[in-house]
Amino acid sequence: MNPGHQQQKSDMSVVQLAEALIQGDVLIALQERGEAAPAWGYLNLLAHSDRGSLRRVRDFNQSRRPLSGWGTVVFDLIVDILNSTSTENELRALQRKALIPLELKIWDGREMLASPQDLDILVRSALYRYMGQL
Repeated sequence: MNPGHQQQKSDMSVVQLAEALIQGDVLIALQERGEAAPAWGYLNLLAHSDRGSLRRVRDFNQSRRPLSGWGTVVFDLIVDILNSTSTENELRALQRKALIPLELKIWDGREMLASPQDLDILVRSALYRYMGQL
């Protein structure tokens, strides 16, 4: 977690938190505990989830439209990410080269993620730069 931002105290162990970070499950784990999700948790979901997990989130939220705020942005980004990657390997490459570096920039304060619009702009910019390198 970013030490520069206030976070609610979690009853997750360090190991559970590390596993959740790597699997893209921080957002879900905190929400299941009734805790406020940090803004970077939405990016964590995009940056680390496999295709099956992203599809499940997309499918779950597709029936709940119209969403608002974070939900709408995350749903739209998931749809675009899945449409732009046809295999698990392509998804992993996109995450490794575009989304994980963005996540690290947010954690160390080089980028700010305070609103759903910030998430949309930052992720789409990272995806655009990545796609331009292909």
